[in-house]
Amino acid sequence: MRPLGSANYVSADDERGLSARTVRYTHVVLRSALLQALHWRLLLENPADRIKLPQQPRCEMRALTLEQARTSLKAALATPYGPMLAVALTTGMRPSEYLGLECQDINWERQTVSVVHSVRRRDGRWRLTDTKRPRSRRLIRTPHNNHCGQFVP
Repeated sequence: MRPLGSANYVSADDERGLSARTVRYTHVVLRSALLQALHWRLLLENPADRIKLPQQPRCEMRALTLEQARTSLKAALATPYGPMLAVALTTGMRPSEYLGLECQDINWERQTVSVVHSVRRRDGRWRLTDTKRPRSRRLIRTPHNNHCGQFVP
């Protein structure tokens, strides 16, 4: 097997209308199988290493309009999940981050939220862990009109 054969396989996948992501996943499986053949000394090099993969197009993010955010926040505040949804809407935190918040992470007086934990799935269970990267640990200032404070006893 030569790089050209592998490249033709990846190109054929692309021509069949498969997404760039599917082509990339296929390449991972192919590369892994060829890596094993390399380990067994059936090949001198892994031909999949030289394949140029298609770029995965970036999805355009669509943010809520100000009116949609106000309507969502008003509806959220009427539910038990109101504070969490208010934090999600007003801080831009990732779901794993706001779900990982603990009481001591919120400073109501200074109106700040400390991101130090996140929720991740490990061994089939949801667990509170440190953030994935030290760079993700940060202090977020909440807007002055954040309605979360009304839920504090």
